[in-house]
Amino acid sequence: MEDLKRVQKEMGFHLLLNESVSLEKEGEKISLVGVENWGKGRFKKAGDLEKASAGIKKEDFIIDNVLSKGSYVVLGFSTPNLLQQVVLIWNDDDVYADQIIERILNSVELITLTEEQK
Repeated sequence: MEDLKRVQKEMGFHLLLNESVSLEKEGEKISLVGVENWGKGRFKKAGDLEKASAGIKKEDFIIDNVLSKGSYVVLGFSTPNLLQQVVLIWNDDDVYADQIIERILNSVELITLTEEQK
């Protein structure tokens, strides 16, 4: 996971890991809040929304009740010269989601190439 974070930082991404940032333009401001993994099943739940939103003020712009409640998993694969990600997102009230996600996760196969195959 640390390799994935490092590669994303090198690519210019700013991961919001239980933190927030504010963006301002022409006097308008919006705050973005990001939490760490909020996994399901065998994926850990490390997100801390309270910590992440600690710097948000009541008067800040808030989008509320717009999105349905859901879950996601981000699978990251990296080598020194490549980063690939698979993002799986689903609604929590989807009765088939757990079965589908488990099938997808069980179908992922990582193959290490030998020097001759590279």
